[in-house]
Amino acid sequence: DWEQLRSLVTTYLASLPAADRAEQWRDTDIDPPMGLVDHVVRSGIEPRSISAVVFAGDAEWDRQEAITLAAAGEMLQIRLRETLREDLGGTYFVNVNANLQSLPDHEYQISVFYGSDPDRTDELLNAVIGEVEWLLEGGEQEYFDTATELLRTPRQEQLRENGFWLNQIQTITQRGGSLDTILQFEETLDAITLDQVVAVAQRYLTPGRYIRVVLLPEEE
Repeated sequence: DWEQLRSLVTTYLASLPAADRAEQWRDTDIDPPMGLVDHVVRSGIEPRSISAVVFAGDAEWDRQEAITLAAAGEMLQIRLRETLREDLGGTYFVNVNANLQSLPDHEYQISVFYGSDPDRTDELLNAVIGEVEWLLEGGEQEYFDTATELLRTPRQEQLRENGFWLNQIQTITQRGGSLDTILQFEETLDAITLDQVVAVAQRYLTPGRYIRVVLLPEEE
């Protein structure tokens, strides 16, 4: 009921105090390093490690490019779960995040996170790079098909959630663009091909440029 909603908003939202200023985001000017960065952090006593492998750099934001990169990330995650967890038995979890951003800077970031025995960190890093190279060399259609379906299914659920709509409206308004693109996700996803995913991976997954940070237990 509109009148009831208006009454509630007037009572509980309109009465909240507000500062008389326009908020602005601030660019802290933190850019990803060039080349290879390998860093170890020692903390805790549990005999386990957590590794983060991050590919990052400058990239112009584009909606289709962002969705294509997300598909590349899904393909990589599927392969890494098979290799690191099932074939090598080296980890209980592996997670890949792949995205483009436009604020505060136009950048890409592809992050791989996984846990392992401290003695196997280098072995599993080599496996990660091996799967990156698999994708750069062309991947496989069956993994592409699975990846796009994994992107499609949660989107259908998200369209029924208020939080998703609020986040999308806020992001598109900040970036500048049409809100119609919210409902064009599946159309864009359906137009993507395996060759396009491989091309995106070749632009952003550079084996000679990444950051690896490993959390290891403190030395005795």
